Amino acid sequence: MESTAHARYVRISPRKVDQILMLVRGKSVAHAMSMLQLVNKGARPLVEKTLQSAFANAGANQDPLLWHVARAWVGAGPL
Repeated sequence: MESTAHARYVRISPRKVDQILMLVRGKSVAHAMSMLQLVNKGARPLVEKTLQSAFANAGANQDPLLWHVARAWVGAGPL
């Protein structure tokens, strides 16, 4: 099963967001959320909110230890 969430039209550099996403890729949702609490970067709240949204889209009564972040990427915004 797969769940997705998108954060669009956010005014922050893709490079800054990708630094945070490198920490999250491949981790369980619970481990990724605990790691994000320790990060002191401006993009952290955005990544944390999007990860929580993707997990909530998966459905209720899910164990965050069983779900993993398979893909997380950032693209350039509109010009």
